[in-house]
Amino acid sequence: MEVENINKYYGFNKIIKKYIHYNSILPLPATLQHGWGMYKNYNIYELSTSLPEVWVWSKRVADEFKKIKHNKIIRIIGSPILYLSSRKLSNKNIIKRGTIVFPQHCSVSQDSIGDFEKYAYQLSQLPKIYFPITVCLYFIDIEKGYDKYYRKYNFNIISNGKTTTGNFLANFIKNTASYKYATSNSISTACFYSIYLGLRYFHYGDKFKIYNHSNNFRKKGIIDIENHNFIKKLEKIWAMKYVNKNNKIKIAYRELGVKYKITKLELHRMILNTNKQLPNCIRKCDRNIIRKLAYEIYKESSEAREKGYCNKAMEGYRFLTRDLIDINDYRFYKKYISGSFYHIAKIYLSHGEEIKAVNCLNKCIEIEDNHKMAKYLLNRIKCSKKKLK
Repeated sequence: MEVENINKYYGFNKIIKKYIHYNSILPLPATLQHGWGMYKNYNIYELSTSLPEVWVWSKRVADEFKKIKHNKIIRIIGSPILYLSSRKLSNKNIIKRGTIVFPQHCSVSQDSIGDFEKYAYQLSQLPKIYFPITVCLYFIDIEKGYDKYYRKYNFNIISNGKTTTGNFLANFIKNTASYKYATSNSISTACFYSIYLGLRYFHYGDKFKIYNHSNNFRKKGIIDIENHNFIKKLEKIWAMKYVNKNNKIKIAYRELGVKYKITKLELHRMILNTNKQLPNCIRKCDRNIIRKLAYEIYKESSEAREKGYCNKAMEGYRFLTRDLIDINDYRFYKKYISGSFYHIAKIYLSHGEEIKAVNCLNKCIEIEDNHKMAKYLLNRIKCSKKKLK
C-alpha cells in the first residue's frame, strides 16, 4: 500500500523496495516521478502530494522543479529501471530482429487525437529490414479499440498490462527483449527505456495531439505535446536515417539519470530518515485515504503472518500501532489498530515473550473494549499463570 497511488504506477514502488529489501507492506515516504516529460506542467502532480519529498530521475527535472513554488525536498535518484536486477536486463543470448512500436498513448484523463489509420499504413510501408512489426499498445488504447487499425495490417499486438499491476516495467523489458529496433511517433518514456535496453530507436510517423479532458494539472483541451525545442531536436537527430548512429545513448542516459543511481545503503538511509516525517504527512490526508492505508497494511501484514513471515508482518503491525495511533481521531479505523495489537501479542507469545504480549492485549482492549478474542487470550494467560502457582 502507498500513501500516494502514483508510486504504484508501472511497479516503480515494488522495484525500489525490492532493490533494498525493504518491507513491501510499508509505504514509501516520498513521491516518485512517474514518467519522462518535457512540456510545461508535466510533473506538477508530483509536487502536489502529501509526502515530504519528491524523488526525480534527472538534474533537468530537479532544475525545472526549482522554478516552481513548493515546500518539497527534491532528490535525484535516477529512473526505477536502473534498480532492476542485471539478470532481468540481460538479453544477450536472444536473437534480435524486427521492430517494436510504441504509438503515442491515451491515459485515464487524456485522449490521443490523430489519424490512426494513416499511422498504421505508414508502419506497413517501412523497409523489410524492420519487419516483423509488433505494436505495443497502452491498455486504455486497446479498451478504446485502437488496436483494429494495426490488426488491419496483420501486425502483432501486445501490451505491458495495466499501470498499477506492479509488473508493467518487467513486462516492458520482456516484450522488448527479442527486437532489434524500436520506434514511436512521440518522444516518451518508452523511447528512452528502449535505448537503455540496447534497441536501435528511430522516430517515425505522423504525430498525434492530446486532448485533456480531466487532468486538472494541465490546461484543458487540445495540447501539442511536441511543441518544445528539445523534443523537436530529438525528432530530427533520431530520425530513421540515423537509426544506426550512437547519438542516442548519451541523451537517454542523461534523461534516465544513470549517473545518479544510488547504492542500496544510501537509499535505505534516505527512506529511514524521511520516514520520520511520514506520520505528520499522513495526518494531512483525507480520512478515506488513511482508512484505506490502514486496511491495506493490516491485510498485507496478516497475509504475511499466515505465510510465516512474522518479522515482515511485525513491521506492518508496528507501523499501524506506532505511527497511525498518534493521529488524533483514529476511531474510523480503530479495528485495524486493535487487530494489530492482538496479532503482535500472538507473535510475542509464539516467541515466549509473555509480558510484551499482555501489554499488547491490554492496549488492544483499551482501543476496542469488546474485542472478545483479545479478552479470551488474556484470560488464558492469567489462568496458565494461576496453574503454575
